[in-house]
Amino acid sequence: MKRLALLLILFSLTARADESADLDALCAAAGGQIKRTDISNVRRTDCAGPQVTWFHIRSTGTQGRTMVNYAATRTGNWRPALDAAAADLAKLCGDLPPNIQLQEARLNASCGSGK
Repeated sequence: MKRLALLLILFSLTARADESADLDALCAAAGGQIKRTDISNVRRTDCAGPQVTWFHIRSTGTQGRTMVNYAATRTGNWRPALDAAAADLAKLCGDLPPNIQLQEARLNASCGSGK
């Protein structure tokens, strides 16, 4: 029983490290700076770049909830930005469907679970 518990703990730590590396790479690709905050059973990751900002919140408790808010600005051709946003949201939201709004020079998107 102790071995099973140890394996489960190691599995969750590996998954959390993989997710952190993925979010770091996603932020770096946008030219952003990453900031992490861990409080109790909640991990928040913020990324602020020149044209893209987002935050990703994951609770690590039994509910395992996720919340994402994503914003991108662009002054010219939106096609590359839309393609990049779709790829970013696929990584940030996973299976959760994003709510996307496009207004003037700003794209806003969000997704979440356990509302």
